Amino acid sequence: DYSTTNGEANQPLVLNRSIEIIGSGSSNTYLNGTVGSSWMTGITLSPGVAVAAIEGLTINGFAEAGIKLTTDGACVNLLDVVITESNTGFQLVDSYQARIDFGQSLITGCTNGVEVLGGSSNNSLTGAWIQGNLQNGILVEACPGSTGETPDNNTIEMMHILDNGADGVVLSGFDNQVINSIIGRTDVGSGNDVGVRVVSGTALVNWNAIEGNFLYGVDASGASSPVNAKYNWWGDDSGPGPVGPGGNDSDNITANVVYVPWLNYK
Repeated sequence: DYSTTNGEANQPLVLNRSIEIIGSGSSNTYLNGTVGSSWMTGITLSPGVAVAAIEGLTINGFAEAGIKLTTDGACVNLLDVVITESNTGFQLVDSYQARIDFGQSLITGCTNGVEVLGGSSNNSLTGAWIQGNLQNGILVEACPGSTGETPDNNTIEMMHILDNGADGVVLSGFDNQVINSIIGRTDVGSGNDVGVRVVSGTALVNWNAIEGNFLYGVDASGASSPVNAKYNWWGDDSGPGPVGPGGNDSDNITANVVYVPWLNYK
């Protein structure tokens, strides 16, 4: 059984089968983690979940994560969902071949917006607004202290990653991709410190609009080989600077970035 009071759910959701969770709109239906300190994660999608649809609610104030995925091969579809003021907005832990369509849902005011952790690999994450989080927009890393698998071959696509307190996307692991996304700042924001930071392994960063980041559009100083960052818009038609030819309106890159050819229009 599951109940709500005045539009607020009153107990954790731990799911092990396919399900639809349909609220009456993100401004009307709430999962509120501040109600009880023992409720660490708003919705946990555990082994057994093949398809999950989550729609029309705000998930707020969870000490671990707003939504946590710990199963393989799941299709997760969000629509009109806001995740805010949680340690992590959406978290994948040792998940493989999952497809997450955020449906232009908003993740804001969390410590990290999205985390792809442990050996989570071959996942597709599409279509979120990840804006105004306290640290990173998206963090892809092996669990701290882990000597096992790394998160590899994940695809981050069609995202808006804007005005986060540290970096837009932080990548470790091999052959992770960031494509067809907008990474930088809004008209009234300060941008990310770094648009895409590769701290280890290899990455592809292609067909993005990367502009308005404070330090670098792409920092590949930790990558094990040059980062393929072709076919990006860098804020100016002259390309990136200062390693590249770009001028003052361009986002900068570090060495170890392959940036030619670049897009000369947004």
